[in-house]
Amino acid sequence: MSTYDLMDTVTADMVKVNLVAIAAVFIVLFLTMKSVILPVILVLCIETAIWLNLSCPYFMDQTIFYIAYLIIISIQLGATVDYAILMTDRYKENRQSLSKKDAVRQTISDVTVSILTSGSVLTVVGLLLGYISTNQLL
Repeated sequence: MSTYDLMDTVTADMVKVNLVAIAAVFIVLFLTMKSVILPVILVLCIETAIWLNLSCPYFMDQTIFYIAYLIIISIQLGATVDYAILMTDRYKENRQSLSKKDAVRQTISDVTVSILTSGSVLTVVGLLLGYISTNQLL
């Protein structure tokens, strides 16, 4: 019952907070990239990834606590912004001396270790927390 009350009370605020977070990410990307179209594309990709990630429990017929949903959104937004900046900056550097196709290949080669390291740590810690914890919320 308390989870339902929390969800009912916080839903309107969550939309506002999510929009503010997306706007902040857009501003950071805009200032970093000095372009309008790149931040739009990156924010759309990031939000799509978050939506796909959060749709997995639904399709697996699993429930997810509302507070866990909020935490997942926050962590994934923060992590993917870093990945987006890293990949985009590296691509722009590689694009100065390589063709589009070669720049993409080189960018993937350059950033794979960094992204896999960070992503693996998040994944392993999340899985361990899920297996070790007796609290379903975690």
